Amino acid sequence: MNQSSPEKPAVSTTAQISPDAMGLGRTVGQRTAEMVAGLRYELDKSPVNNALSRFAGRLIARLMITVLHDKSQVNYILARPAAFNQLIRQYITANTPTATLVEIAAGFSPRGFELAQTMPNLQVIEIDLPDVVEEKRRRLTKAPNIKVPPNLKWYKADLGAESLNDVLQGEKVDIVCAEGLNPYFSHEDITRIAGHVRESLKPGGVYISDIGWDEARKTSEQSSMGIFSRNASAFLGIIKIEEEGRQLLLNAGYNEVEIHKPTQITADMKDIPKTPLDYSIIFIAHNPKSSTPEAETPVKSMDELPPPPPTV
Repeated sequence: MNQSSPEKPAVSTTAQISPDAMGLGRTVGQRTAEMVAGLRYELDKSPVNNALSRFAGRLIARLMITVLHDKSQVNYILARPAAFNQLIRQYITANTPTATLVEIAAGFSPRGFELAQTMPNLQVIEIDLPDVVEEKRRRLTKAPNIKVPPNLKWYKADLGAESLNDVLQGEKVDIVCAEGLNPYFSHEDITRIAGHVRESLKPGGVYISDIGWDEARKTSEQSSMGIFSRNASAFLGIIKIEEEGRQLLLNAGYNEVEIHKPTQITADMKDIPKTPLDYSIIFIAHNPKSSTPEAETPVKSMDELPPPPPTV
């Protein structure tokens, strides 16, 4: 593992208070969560998505969808979480009947609620910024006909500035997932956060996260999907080739990193609308089952990576 890691910032990019022109929240993290919740509700008007979204987020979502030239672009809002859910369930089925799942930067995603509801042996912990956690808890507990499962709990933290090990008070868990977190952090920070996550994983545990895809970023900036990035934050964690993302996680001490494309995972899911491209790539990083040196994969420098494919 690369022993030289940058110092932790006092406050992460997503937790910084900044002007809120659209009434979505005082931090980048909350505004992003509100926009995603609004888009999710517009695509899937389920009771839980209704409870977790609010009018301002829905209004912006409708605007984005209305002006999109290719409306299928927004389908990624459903495809990516469906791919995450599939990978999480596959890992649990293959490895353990009972597990503890931690979702960092959970936002207003219904995943933790739905997994805890359908898998009573699964312990689910959601972590996000204090404003987001308080609002999410309030929305779910006050929503009619929705009961929060007893195996779901929330922690408040800024994991861009705090280590997961400190937040969990040393508890080791089976799975940590982070959907949509890495694109807002630099490559150095992606590795640093992944290293902190690894400290909280049991031997053989996994970290499931996604990293932004460069070609998709260019496409979104040239369309109304750019509204999302301009009102959320600049995307820093972007990769040009898949191996670049794998290496960022290997540098954090994982011994194996799988690569998955949401469009491929959801291709045969009848209830998930098709999306034209992957806006991010999902990586499953495996914590070594042994702490011996042989379990670690030799780390390459970024200079040793193959060049990106030519731009067409």
